[in-house]
Amino acid sequence: MLKNPFRRRTQRRDPVKEASQEALQFMHAAKMHIDQRDLTIPRKHLLFYVYAYGVITGIGDETGMDETQALAALLLVLKGMSGLSDPDISNMIGKCMQKAGDAEGSAFVSRGREAIEAWKGGDRSAAKALAVQLRDVP
Repeated sequence: MLKNPFRRRTQRRDPVKEASQEALQFMHAAKMHIDQRDLTIPRKHLLFYVYAYGVITGIGDETGMDETQALAALLLVLKGMSGLSDPDISNMIGKCMQKAGDAEGSAFVSRGREAIEAWKGGDRSAAKALAVQLRDVP
């Protein structure tokens, strides 16, 4: 059977791009509430991106993203927000995954997941939660 060259092709959805765009929108809203001095502290800066990973995995739960896709979305978020070079972004992803494995990091991942769920449910105050959590980090 011949294909009709005039038939419209359907656009394929890119879950990684969609998740990263949604996460970027949320993280930019969250960043507006954060004391920017907090992000100059390496530990808090790392936790900011660990939280972003939680946001991404929360979005990914709805779309069926796997871990590789979630990491690809984190890469796009880092490119969109961090100002880091490509090698530094790669290093930051490694640090995020390592931190997400300890108790503090795991809590930030969980809070990121909860915050994006609340945000998607219409609770715009969910973007303020990260600022409070970072403030409480010694």
